[in-house]
Amino acid sequence: MRYEVKAVLSGQGTVYLELEANNEEEARLQVIEQGGMVLSIRRSFSGFSLKSKSHFPLVHFSQELLSLQTAGLSLVESIETLLEKEQDTGNRKIIENILARLYEGVTFSQALGEYPQAFPPLYIATVRASERTGDLAEALTRFITYQTQMDFVRKKLVGASIYPVLLLVIGFLVSIFLLVFVVPKFSAIYDDMGSDLPWLSLLLIKWGNLSMNEAGNWPLQLRACLL
Repeated sequence: MRYEVKAVLSGQGTVYLELEANNEEEARLQVIEQGGMVLSIRRSFSGFSLKSKSHFPLVHFSQELLSLQTAGLSLVESIETLLEKEQDTGNRKIIENILARLYEGVTFSQALGEYPQAFPPLYIATVRASERTGDLAEALTRFITYQTQMDFVRKKLVGASIYPVLLLVIGFLVSIFLLVFVVPKFSAIYDDMGSDLPWLSLLLIKWGNLSMNEAGNWPLQLRACLL
């Protein structure tokens, strides 16, 4: 389950996080483990997802890795723990191969670089920088904060664009209704008046007559199709 959390993190101020957790208390503990204070937390309900079910859960992976690093486990021990609990076959294969590369003495960033479909360049660069400073937990915290804020902004933009799109669709349908059903009825009234009309009104009258003629032919066309 996903939770939207408003929290205060040390050195970053108020941030918005989107966390993967089994329940609200677990999500709250994840923030506390990062040295933060929870201001509000609520369940995130997504109507649908454009991502494939086999998509690697990068943020969730990073959150769990950060928790294990904060708990004092080494990098190899953390990856081993994540491998043991992973249920998805595809994700398990990726973690298993990364662990095998670590056993061979390859750096973590190099192991991640072999799976660009799961780990974006920014993530790999962040991990590579942490290898120079020796502070992987701080790098993971910054990436999680960045990614969750980007996801939050993306959801806000999608939500804000639904209303104008809905207005455009409704406006288009209303315009079609007026042109097809209302204008033809008024065109007959204007024809009977016989007075000079603006060119736009004449255009609407012609459209009305055309729509009426086409509407009159619909039963004949339907009958011809059935026969």
